[in-house]
Amino acid sequence: MRQQFGFFYLQEYEQVQILPMAVFRDGTGPLRPPQVGACSFAERRDALNGARDNRTEYFVIPSHNFEMRKQRSSEPDALVVARFEHLCAFLGTQRGQMEGIAMSQVPVAIGTPPNPPPAQASLSATLRRHGEQAVSRLFE
Repeated sequence: MRQQFGFFYLQEYEQVQILPMAVFRDGTGPLRPPQVGACSFAERRDALNGARDNRTEYFVIPSHNFEMRKQRSSEPDALVVARFEHLCAFLGTQRGQMEGIAMSQVPVAIGTPPNPPPAQASLSATLRRHGEQAVSRLFE
């Protein structure tokens, strides 16, 4: 069963509702997920602002339970934790412009969704991610 709303199709599989994650173009052009561990805060901020400007109704940021740990360790990954903290602080400054909601709060409306282009991150934001990850790997 597929129901359309906003920019996404809400899908249901065996009574589980699925909302596809958002994607954005990084500074070099490829599509990327806005996952906390997969992009810099600057890229995610650019993508969120671009999605807002494009009137994207829902911007789903995926995460998983082991994302903020160092690989093969139970120690926190300081880089990813900092990215998450920056995201939370940024969203706190955007009240009234961007709103976080739970899946149970997503309104479902039937209709044809608008199709805005994916948000775009700046080249400097993407280069920052590459730099952060290089430094992080040196000190693992």
